[in-house]
Amino acid sequence: MRLAREIAEAGGVVVSGGAMGVDALAHQGAGSGTIAVMPCSLEQMYPRSNRKLLERIYSEGLAISEYPEGTDARPFHFVKRNRIVTGLADVVVVAQG
Repeated sequence: MRLAREIAEAGGVVVSGGAMGVDALAHQGAGSGTIAVMPCSLEQMYPRSNRKLLERIYSEGLAISEYPEGTDARPFHFVKRNRIVTGLADVVVVAQG
């Protein structure tokens, strides 16, 4: 969370997957300087336990998805999502919580 905050304060943008754990902490630390790449359509708000965080990202940051409306998260979507996360990034930090 501290690293994400420092990146955002320095003018960087944190790109992550909007998931629980490390992803959520990175988005929280970055504040409005964050992009969530969703493994489903945007209205799905996956995971539901991150609904408040995702609502904040949707209103103050940016959320993107390659999936059309009505698409649920599927296991293979996460791998596809990760290629977009890394493609948007200049630097990749891999963290495990």
